[in-house]
Amino acid sequence: MKSRQLVKTSVTTCYLIRAFLILLCCSIFVNSKMAFAQPTPPSLRCISVEANGAVTLNWLAPSDTGNVFGGYHISYSNTINGPFIGIDSVFNYSILTTTIPGVNANNTTLYFYIRTREGCCAIYSIPSDTLRSMRMIVTPLSNESARLNWNRIHTPPLPSTLSNFIVSKELTPGVFTTFKTTLDTTTIDTNIYCSKFINYKVTQGDFSGCISVSSVDGELFRDTKGPAQPLIDTVSINLVSGDMNISWFPDSSADTDGYVIYEFNGSSYDSIGAVYGINTISFIYTLTNSATTVETYTVAAFDTCKNLSPLAANHKTMLLSTSYQKCAATISLDWTPYENMNDGILRYEIWFRVNAGNWVRDAFVPDNVYSHEKILTVQGALYEFFIRVVGNDGQTASSNIKNITADIFEQPDYLYIRSASVIGTGVEVTCFVDNSGDVISYRLYRSNFASGPFELIKEIPYTNATDINFSDPDAAADKQQKFYRISATDSCNIEQVFSNVAGTVFLTAEGGNDFISDISWIDYVGWQSNAGYFNIYRYANGMIASQPFATISGDTLFYSENVSDFPNGDGNICYVVQAVEDSINSYGFRDSAFSNVACAPQNAAVYIPNAFTPGGKNPIFKPYLLYDDPSTFSMQIFNRWGQRVFFSENPEIGWNGSYEDRESPSGLYVYILIFKGFNKKEIRRTGTVTLLR
Repeated sequence: MKSRQLVKTSVTTCYLIRAFLILLCCSIFVNSKMAFAQPTPPSLRCISVEANGAVTLNWLAPSDTGNVFGGYHISYSNTINGPFIGIDSVFNYSILTTTIPGVNANNTTLYFYIRTREGCCAIYSIPSDTLRSMRMIVTPLSNESARLNWNRIHTPPLPSTLSNFIVSKELTPGVFTTFKTTLDTTTIDTNIYCSKFINYKVTQGDFSGCISVSSVDGELFRDTKGPAQPLIDTVSINLVSGDMNISWFPDSSADTDGYVIYEFNGSSYDSIGAVYGINTISFIYTLTNSATTVETYTVAAFDTCKNLSPLAANHKTMLLSTSYQKCAATISLDWTPYENMNDGILRYEIWFRVNAGNWVRDAFVPDNVYSHEKILTVQGALYEFFIRVVGNDGQTASSNIKNITADIFEQPDYLYIRSASVIGTGVEVTCFVDNSGDVISYRLYRSNFASGPFELIKEIPYTNATDINFSDPDAAADKQQKFYRISATDSCNIEQVFSNVAGTVFLTAEGGNDFISDISWIDYVGWQSNAGYFNIYRYANGMIASQPFATISGDTLFYSENVSDFPNGDGNICYVVQAVEDSINSYGFRDSAFSNVACAPQNAAVYIPNAFTPGGKNPIFKPYLLYDDPSTFSMQIFNRWGQRVFFSENPEIGWNGSYEDRESPSGLYVYILIFKGFNKKEIRRTGTVTLLR
């Protein structure tokens, strides 16, 4: 108890001594009439909020006025207009900073100023500039973004205050990292974290070297938003392994950690795998059934918080199917369109290979065509096909592979018309064929011209024979040259092979007035070489002579014959020409062909005696006819009184010089002779004959 009284007495004594000294100092100044000046306030420059809510002030000392220094006295208020309450004092002129605890500046802003007190008479300076503690206020805008607001320490800013605010955040406990420099008192910060509380503060420097520091405020950032929707490049079938290759572009979200790959099952999406890394942009799926069905794939990106992006647009595989038409040896390719190609489709390409050789592009079609046909040409070969889609950006994707072993109708290697010979008005066509082809029938075609058009004349069934013959009895080959070709027809009723074109020898003949027959012909068409020579035959009584009466070279197509010594007959002399191939051809034959029959009717001729002697050397009067038509013959004889004494319609019966069984007298008699030649021209002769006895 005694010690407490002693302490109290000592404190009281100290205050009394201090008061006494102040009064003594003031009286000395007054009595000595010394001048007294009001002290200058310090230059308050920086204000900082400590982690515990305390406030630290920094200032510059006032200039020395010669007065006795009494201290720096700090006052604060909750408002700019006060009231200000003294809260701390510093009695050492050289100490230019102080920390004021217990003011809870983390939750509010406080205003501070400092006054200098003169040491003798306790005269105070005017207040320094009033500084406001900076309070950081963090307001969430979303799970990933927040707005930061703070106040200036003085408005307007002190001339010594640096213009920039330095904004920092605490990503590692106890370590604040600068992330922004700004002139404003607000900013927005975005953080992508699964779940992280982040504290913020702001600082602002002064030319004196001190720094003002705000209070600390923070917010919980939670990443609940998935990455951006990925974009699939292609889904393509590997031509070697048959696996599905799904590729996409790197996601645009920086926090993407990987991708999940899905296949659509018709009603929902099944996860078929995942890959890690933003730049891992492909996936190979080995359990694909893309060889038999259209498959739909998509991709979702995920971030480090396992948030999923929206699914990428579906991409569907192309399913190639084929059908084969054996009759046409044609394979039809049909495929499903590729869907959702980025930037659209440029074209579809059709690729094939034969017997595992190199792939060759067969054709390409526009983006709206999904079919193609190709004729197969190699019997028994393995043909493989796939479709490649090409995008407008150059990206490609492949369909499944379809293959087929070519089952093609085996065509005959040759069909050859050996000859086309005229028989009567018809034509006999002799052919040599390859009997190993897939043939069910042969067809004969006829035309009036070598270039056609050809008309189907006859069809005969296939036999295993190599020599086949056609008859064309209605050819009218005596009117003009006729042309033929044959074809082989398969079981699809398709004519696969056609023969050479063969043309008959066409013969014409003309008789003259001087017993000359002129004949000419059009050469045979269809042999591998020209005719070597021509045999000329006479044709009589419906038969061709057994031997030709003339043979001429193959480069001559006409012939003239003097028929004046030809035996008497009707004067219609007929001919046939036989063309003979120049040499043995590649099939081992040397063939010939007969022309049509052509006749050269001669003009009829007559010789009439001018006298006869019954019972003498020339007892009968009759004309001698050549190439006449006996059926048109008539002869009348008249005496000088105009009386008809003889009439005959038989050229073999002449007048014996009698009339009504009595001998006619000698003298002149008039005859009238009428007949026609075989060429139907009528001949009239009138004259006199002398009867001698």
